[in-house]
Amino acid sequence: MIQKEERDAMTVVLDALIQLKVPVPGTALRNLAPDFENAVAVILARMPAEQSVPFSQEFFRSAKAGYTLQYVSAALLAMHPPSGFAGKLLGDIRVQARVLAVTPGGPGIGFGISGGSCLQASEPERDDWPEIGQYKLSIQMSEGASFLVAGSEPIYVSREESTHYLGNECAGGWRGLYFGREQRRALIAEMLGVPAEQIPWETDLQKDIEFRSLEQFTGELLAFVDEQQAMYRGTAQALDARGLLAHSEIQQSLPRLELNLDDARGVQQDHECVEDSEDACGVNSGDEGRNELEPISKEAIKLPARVVWAE
Repeated sequence: MIQKEERDAMTVVLDALIQLKVPVPGTALRNLAPDFENAVAVILARMPAEQSVPFSQEFFRSAKAGYTLQYVSAALLAMHPPSGFAGKLLGDIRVQARVLAVTPGGPGIGFGISGGSCLQASEPERDDWPEIGQYKLSIQMSEGASFLVAGSEPIYVSREESTHYLGNECAGGWRGLYFGREQRRALIAEMLGVPAEQIPWETDLQKDIEFRSLEQFTGELLAFVDEQQAMYRGTAQALDARGLLAHSEIQQSLPRLELNLDDARGVQQDHECVEDSEDACGVNSGDEGRNELEPISKEAIKLPARVVWAE
């Protein structure tokens, strides 16, 4: 990790290189990426495609690259897809499916999605330091912004000045771009030449299954899994038809489906106890009236390839 003074000085240098459109060797970008992700993404996007592709592939595949640099790299590759890119992009998607085991005929259970908050404090303005030009990347057009990466969902860049480093702040979107499941799915759609809404499968979904017996529950669960994988396979086959994915790679390139099993039968039973009389739930009789629910054994359910239980 470089020191604060070195970081600020290098930020000035990178701003000058970007403003003057000075070519920067790809090997230098590799060294700068851990500390100056946004600036590296801008320089990479402005390189000729024949020069940027090898480094875009490296940053896209690197676990050490930040989300912003991964996203920009993937967006650049989607415009000129090299061999193996589409399969990795599709296969790296982690679909999250929440499976609820519910009581037959009982009320449904709704679950909200909680969001995180950004608590990182910003650095104070400095009176003893000149304003530094820095680069903000966004998928939203704003005043003064320009195209960085074209496509169905463009990436924009804007230059802003401050006396302190903005690269890691939460405010104003300076934390950069997020490269998650939906962004990957959108790039797949772009390579297929269709709107993202036409991709038939979702990356985050919930399935309620009534539990009457383990055999019946397993059958309905596996039918749900088969339905999802059939849609994934259809997308992979469409990539194959466009020459973006080898036919032999279809199965291994399917998105990974992660199942989060929640046994909501007890939740429903408790809900019914609130609405019914206490005696009906066994509250006044030592809880002897309450039905004991046998846990659902995940080990008894054999999942197909590319499908796992969420940890």
